[in-house]
Amino acid sequence: MQARGKTYFGLSLFGFLFLLSLIMGFGSAEKTAPRWTRFELDNGIVFFTQEDHSTSMVSHHIFVRTGSRHERPGITDISHFIEHLRWGGNPGEEPYEKTLQALGGSTGGHTFPDFTDYIDSAPGPALEMIIRSGMEFLAGLRTQDSRFHAERDVLLSEDLLASQNPNYAAIRHLFSMAFQSHPYKNPVGGWRSDLSGITLQDVQEYYKTYYAPGNVAVFLAGDFDTPRVAALMARYYGTLPRGPAVPEVRTVEPAQDAEKRVRFMAPVSLPSVWVGYHVPGLAHEDVPALQILNSLLCNGRNARLKAELIEKRKVASAVNPAGSESRQWRKDPSLLIIGLALNAGFSAEEGEEALIEEIEKMRSDPIDEDSLKRAVLREITDRSTSIIYPEWQLWFVTSRTEEAGFYHALTGDPDYSLKLIDAYKKVTAEDIRRVAGRYLQPSNRSSVLMVPKKELSMTEEDER
Repeated sequence: MQARGKTYFGLSLFGFLFLLSLIMGFGSAEKTAPRWTRFELDNGIVFFTQEDHSTSMVSHHIFVRTGSRHERPGITDISHFIEHLRWGGNPGEEPYEKTLQALGGSTGGHTFPDFTDYIDSAPGPALEMIIRSGMEFLAGLRTQDSRFHAERDVLLSEDLLASQNPNYAAIRHLFSMAFQSHPYKNPVGGWRSDLSGITLQDVQEYYKTYYAPGNVAVFLAGDFDTPRVAALMARYYGTLPRGPAVPEVRTVEPAQDAEKRVRFMAPVSLPSVWVGYHVPGLAHEDVPALQILNSLLCNGRNARLKAELIEKRKVASAVNPAGSESRQWRKDPSLLIIGLALNAGFSAEEGEEALIEEIEKMRSDPIDEDSLKRAVLREITDRSTSIIYPEWQLWFVTSRTEEAGFYHALTGDPDYSLKLIDAYKKVTAEDIRRVAGRYLQPSNRSSVLMVPKKELSMTEEDER
């Protein structure tokens, strides 16, 4: 099969770089965003290449557009299950990961709500072996019963470990409460009872449905020549049959019309609080303003929640104690999540009241223009570091490839970060007030109050 190529020219970064040089005093900037070259095989597989001869490595990602968003009750965690089954090998086979490691490379994977990412990184001479292995994986899931059961035990152990993390459990409670019908209510790791009951036949059927070539995008960046890569892709991936059309997710989450709250008892010493507001999917026009709003609240030393609740009022010790989830944005409408870890002497209810009070101010108080400029610059910098990078930092090849695949899976555009950068520069104080008024409403909010188990009364303990 022949590969048909065209180049994706991203939006120019000259304006951004000039602005950045004026604000930060960097002088003239010469780097611009590298360009992704797009190909499509006759069987529906699309692949993107980006040559980078400043490194001796290649980064190869297989993005399959399936994750927990595509799972139904009874087989939650099946996407994650299949991710695990790529590695390890059946009895008598040399595990692929050991072969790659012997060549100085590594392999791994991640399952997200909207897609699964299979990652291979290795020196350039291993490229053909990597592409051949990817083709073999997509040609059919070859798994024996013994390996299937062994991997399920591994997943059950992972679920047990994750469930013992209070922050993970709190976020899981938040999603399962905030969503009534959309599959986002299910954790990426699924529900333990589903995982225990998944069969090898379930796995094979799901694989045949969602691992069709038309549902796959391959990204390659690093030390190679694009014509040779195109020939290798056609030689290996081009042999795969097209397969059936992949079913679409049809469920649309109804608008939330009432505030939701749950009080969650956990083995922690101090309480914390998490709130989630329903927001649109990543490609929506309101997302750039919402991301700047989130930055104003949470990111940077002068962010409102840090300045007011940590430094001034001493209510909290940390904002978003589980870490800022840079990829909390999803293909379909999801949640904007904000969390507080509270200091001793404050109850979860007091922390929730303080948090909501500061969030409500975003709907009414004037937006400080200097704070807005800092937030915009911060978001631009965060996005640009994955596309304009120091040549000596080799890991950026993998990071940049992963970023492009993420945006392609959610928006269809691997250069979508450039569009976000352009949109950030146009966000005004009025835009912030508008999206705050639209999305940060009490009826659109779900809250999880995580309290230490020792707060339980004797009566509550007896009931449990």
